[in-house]
Amino acid sequence: MKSVENILLQRFDKLSPSSSIAVRVLEVITDDEVSAADIALLVSADPVLAAKIMRMANSSLYSMSGKVSQLNVAIALLGLTTVQSLALTSVLQAVSPIDENDWKHSLITAMAAALVASKFGTDTGEAFSVGMLHDLGTSLIKEYDKDGYQKIRCSFNLPLTPENEDLLLSLEFERYGVTHPALGAAIMRSWSLPPEMQDAVRSHHSHESTSILSRTLQVADHLAYLVQYGQDLTEPIFPEIDLDESISLLGRLKEQSDQSIGMII
Repeated sequence: MKSVENILLQRFDKLSPSSSIAVRVLEVITDDEVSAADIALLVSADPVLAAKIMRMANSSLYSMSGKVSQLNVAIALLGLTTVQSLALTSVLQAVSPIDENDWKHSLITAMAAALVASKFGTDTGEAFSVGMLHDLGTSLIKEYDKDGYQKIRCSFNLPLTPENEDLLLSLEFERYGVTHPALGAAIMRSWSLPPEMQDAVRSHHSHESTSILSRTLQVADHLAYLVQYGQDLTEPIFPEIDLDESISLLGRLKEQSDQSIGMII
């Protein structure tokens, strides 16, 4: 009997390169010789992916609102890691539609990760990308068992406490034989994303990894939930960031997300 993880991963494996420009982008983007112009030529054949890239490049995230008009310039501005993440979300969308709330959470987490990246000494592009991709597994599981997964998530208030994070992973594993972070990391591995990015996604609820990218994502995920659910901070998020700095980060993230979400989605 096939495991749930194998069933879901095979849905990705069956995608034909000729059926999706985003799949082709994922295949060639890891080539050291590929350039922004090469990727732009591919992406131009996929209006939806091209539009996502152009909107993001022209959003307040990159302080270039309305100034980027060429796709190759937009790709160079975002960087290939971010474009790779956008392509992967497009592939996931083709296999398992991402609902608007999940898409918003991923974007806000990505923004938060970019905001705190310098604090942890993390590459901003990689931080943004793991924020975008951290809940890939959730979308696939929800498509596979929407009602069952909804019952699991309704058992918790957001943002999750460390204790509830452990319980969530336990319930996911009990029902599906895999957790959403592990499934997301497996998807990323199948498309050859860097191991450190895979590890950050795999450990974003477990707190087992000591990598700076994983720590960055954990903080970003928590900040994103606070913004989405309108909660204020009463204590520091993590020891590395004191309360005043946490409140400042939360305010900047609220402002940034208000300015950018409607434009990007």
